[in-house]
Amino acid sequence: MWKSQTRSYDALRARLDTLPVIETHEHWCGVCPPDENLDLLALLAGGGYYASDLASASADFAKRARPGLFPISPLAEYLTDTRHHSFDQRYAAWRTYHERTCHTAYTRGLFEGLRACWGLESIEKKAMLAAQERMQAERNQACADRTLARHGIQTMIVNTDLTAVMAGSLPYRKGFARFVLDLPQYHALSGEGSVRKPHLEAALNRRIVTLDDYLEAFERFLEQAIQFGIVGIKDQSAYHRCIAYANPPRAEAETVFNRIVAHPRDSLGTDQVRPLDDYLFNQFMRLAARRGLPVQVHTGHMAGICNEITKTNPAHLTAMLELHSEVQFDLFHGGWPYLGEYLFLGKNYPNVTLDMCWANAIEPLYSVEFFKRALQTVPHSKIHGYGGDTHLFECAVGYLILARDNLAAALAEMVDAGWLGTDEALAVARAWLFDNPNRTFRLDCQPGRQPTPARGGRKPRTA
Repeated sequence: MWKSQTRSYDALRARLDTLPVIETHEHWCGVCPPDENLDLLALLAGGGYYASDLASASADFAKRARPGLFPISPLAEYLTDTRHHSFDQRYAAWRTYHERTCHTAYTRGLFEGLRACWGLESIEKKAMLAAQERMQAERNQACADRTLARHGIQTMIVNTDLTAVMAGSLPYRKGFARFVLDLPQYHALSGEGSVRKPHLEAALNRRIVTLDDYLEAFERFLEQAIQFGIVGIKDQSAYHRCIAYANPPRAEAETVFNRIVAHPRDSLGTDQVRPLDDYLFNQFMRLAARRGLPVQVHTGHMAGICNEITKTNPAHLTAMLELHSEVQFDLFHGGWPYLGEYLFLGKNYPNVTLDMCWANAIEPLYSVEFFKRALQTVPHSKIHGYGGDTHLFECAVGYLILARDNLAAALAEMVDAGWLGTDEALAVARAWLFDNPNRTFRLDCQPGRQPTPARGGRKPRTA
């Protein structure tokens, strides 16, 4: 994407393709079953964050796009309705709105992935149908495994339904997908159903009645998750509340908890449950410190459309970083758009790492600026350079291409400015893509060693 902007760019960019990669944040488990009925337009309508840009650009397709974490816009509904609308009809509608958003990084990342994986070089209908036919015939587990290996992705840290994974009802690629425990559901309690989760009561082996019961049940489940092999905890509460956590006394939290269990048909609002929410978050941070689990925290930009950004400013976390100094916090998404505050936290708090998962596909220019400024302000051992944060292996590959472009652009500029040498730049890139997350999450991942690919499926031409 970044052409030869500086003298060092081309050579450095080529070398980055040889470096191993640990993907610090994903939402799919590495499993890719074949689908002989795969529809490319439907995949685009729900294919990662590109769908958000389509929703943002297509308000005139119907009355309005619907806001939400995963917006199902009228256009997306139309594109996925293969029963009532032909490919030609849906393609004409898609292309109209694609051309309004074709220059965004979300678009570039997705289509870089489709090009790298399936040779899609054009959005003409003939080319799209040819790519769809190949995907129907060749997109399977072997294809995904070999494609990820070809692009150097050694392993990925996955945020998904951990209870389903542990129960064996959600397949995953063993040895490749490593998991984190999804935390907000355990501290954002609003009613009886959120308290008496079946797997928590099963871990406790009795009914949850008191706050002590709940804390004991969570700790037992956490121990089961650790035995299963989780490598950390993930919290994305920024989607629903300000990430400025207070440290309320237990009595306030217990009052809220007792009200919830005493009135099982009531549902409390965010402000009403805030003392319990904050108290439980603090208790869980203490457990993370005791168990040595890193905590990934969402900051900055949110998926979907029509959300409120100020509640996600990473600076809101300052009190928690100070209070829980024994917890290793991995702050997500480059803090976009709060670059200064984000860099400050990484520079000044020993228990903070800065994670650029997703950020490279949100805004490449911001990411290049981050990498340059981070090199001068933050110890380079504290940066995690890439995570896809996607649901498709094509997106993971495309976003990695963007990340390597961004890294090469930033480091080449610093090399040409005399800030560091070429070998030093490559060492920094390797640290950011592989060594740092490997150490932070204690993955014991060996560069160049891929997990055994899943068996089955035809050998793809793209591998």
